[in-house]
Amino acid sequence: MQENIWRLIDTGFSDAYFNMAVDEVLILSCKKDGAKPVLRFYQWNPSGLSLGYAQKFGDGFSLKNCRDMGIDVVRRITGGQAVFHDCDLTYSVAVPESYLEPPKTERLFKIISNGLMEGLKNLGFKVQPFISETPPRERDEKAYNCFFNRSNYEIAIGGKKLAGSAQRRISGALLQHGSVMLRIDYERMAKVYDDDSGKTEEKISEIKKNITSLAENGEMTPDITDIKKAIIEGFKNLSGIKFIPEPLAPEELSEAKRLAEEKYLTKEWNEVK
Repeated sequence: MQENIWRLIDTGFSDAYFNMAVDEVLILSCKKDGAKPVLRFYQWNPSGLSLGYAQKFGDGFSLKNCRDMGIDVVRRITGGQAVFHDCDLTYSVAVPESYLEPPKTERLFKIISNGLMEGLKNLGFKVQPFISETPPRERDEKAYNCFFNRSNYEIAIGGKKLAGSAQRRISGALLQHGSVMLRIDYERMAKVYDDDSGKTEEKISEIKKNITSLAENGEMTPDITDIKKAIIEGFKNLSGIKFIPEPLAPEELSEAKRLAEEKYLTKEWNEVK
């Protein structure tokens, strides 16, 4: 029986543009013959706001406040709405299309959701998957904040969203990336999603009703290293994955730097009206 071997890459803290460039490089790498699936961990410095691929620039967030607070704004290659990356752990999974049984996108959601939940449960968190019987086309209009939207297999605690995700499928490979909220600065987040109404306290209350973090659901937030280890063990236990830690290949790193400069930093990519 062939071993279920994945690459494990941890790029640590990087800016928004490099982070998104790496994820694009990884899905393209998975199109190559003999490519292995990959799990990547990363974080954001400075904080970032990632926009969905089809999201209208300026809708649902305050560009001025983001600039005033030193927050990078970048467009993803995946769908959905804006996600504020501040005190979160972000993951991405890229897999060759041949790795998955149909329905492939749903299968990937399940693998990742189950692995994340297994790891977080082992850390003592009472996480549950969000499952809706309502078809996506019949749900309410999508909210400005991606964490206000609930898709099947995303992760909640007490009915509040803890981890969100988005996917992209291209010929030959799939990418899913998402964030697990470690802590939330509600005032800072409210300013990011400000609609110039002046109702900051109401917006904070709205956010608190929909979103939660690990820090709010335990006596203390586990060390980030322990969270990563637990998630890795969750994938191992449920899917039998063997992880091989390795850095980005030299050609992947070079391509990511090029894409960050020539694509993700540009107004032509980010500021789609």
